[in-house]
Amino acid sequence: MTVLLALTSSLLWGVADFLGGKVSQRASTLSVVLISQSAGLLLALVTAAASQTFSAPIGYLPWAAGAGLAGAGAALLFYRALAVGTMSIVAPLAALGVIVPVVIGLFGGNLPSVLSLAGIVIAICGVVTTAGVGSSGPRSSGHTQSILLAIGAAAGFGLLQYAISGGSR
Repeated sequence: MTVLLALTSSLLWGVADFLGGKVSQRASTLSVVLISQSAGLLLALVTAAASQTFSAPIGYLPWAAGAGLAGAGAALLFYRALAVGTMSIVAPLAALGVIVPVVIGLFGGNLPSVLSLAGIVIAICGVVTTAGVGSSGPRSSGHTQSILLAIGAAAGFGLLQYAISGGSR
């Protein structure tokens, strides 16, 4: 069941990112994020009610609130970056958010394994390579803005993952 939920979550996340970026090109990014986050909150509440988890210990709530704020902020920055920039540059940059929990761990005294360090180096090389493909043409007026927004989104997505991890403990 866990694998099915993880695969479904990944599929929904990818579809939401694609559609959110596309809709943000035509509509207000803030309204797109408010609608999508409200729908997600409603679905989470219905799922919690259906699974009778409202009686569980509430130590995860600060982590959940942090994750919600980080995720909503990251989505806002990401969708805006997609609206003003090039997806082939914005998406790989935003994907580097996975490095944020590693950096937080380093400051907490945790050392990543050699395999984790190799993965980080490969991820960074992949972003540089992917973001460079087809980008030799003229830059859009929002190119620099989209890169800065994507970096902010990466930080938010990384904080989201860190908060999810903290809440699950």
